[in-house]
Amino acid sequence: MAEKAGVSVETVKRLEKLDGPLLSTKSATLHALEAAFRAAGVEFTNGGEPGVKLRRKDPA
Repeated sequence: MAEKAGVSVETVKRLEKLDGPLLSTKSATLHALEAAFRAAGVEFTNGGEPGVKLRRKDPA
């Protein structure tokens, strides 16, 4: 994930240890990680289904 997001492995490790909102994290880091997750097929949901899920693959 670190490589795909263009951040250091140590940054990812540090974030994984945190509990709660990532308020002290640079917004650029969060955006890079979110983009990498989206590119990997993760869908961030809100409303009636808050959380994350894997995007369904389109039938080929």
